[in-house]
Amino acid sequence: APGRSIVEHLVRQGHQVFIVAWRNPDEAQADWDLESYVEALDRATQVACAISGSSDLNVVGACSGGITAALLLSLWGARGVSRAASLTLFVAILDVTGAKDTSMGLFANLETLEVARMFSRSKGVLQGKDLERAFAWLRPNDLI
Repeated sequence: APGRSIVEHLVRQGHQVFIVAWRNPDEAQADWDLESYVEALDRATQVACAISGSSDLNVVGACSGGITAALLLSLWGARGVSRAASLTLFVAILDVTGAKDTSMGLFANLETLEVARMFSRSKGVLQGKDLERAFAWLRPNDLI
């Protein structure tokens, strides 16, 4: 939204901004796993560095993109890669030890996970509308 965009603000401050947005997957990506997304993000950061001429990046990740970014930076750390100047995360849950005490915890169990896996396998991917329904159940008062 004009005047309320973090990207707009960063560009006005002189930063060069690159954005990775995953398209809605279809059957062609049915075999993608978390490692596939991390590898793709690694390639994207290499391209961003090549285009910008910079050897490092300020990385920002939101939601599952934050989880993917955190995994990538962990991988870089293990490999001795110094490509991140900073990491900022928004709504990226990395520590789920207290999840059982939240509304999300109602769905975070082995049985529900297995149902989701079976559903995903039968269709090849988990469609956005199905994910939207799952998130709606996390806000039961909004359904009334």
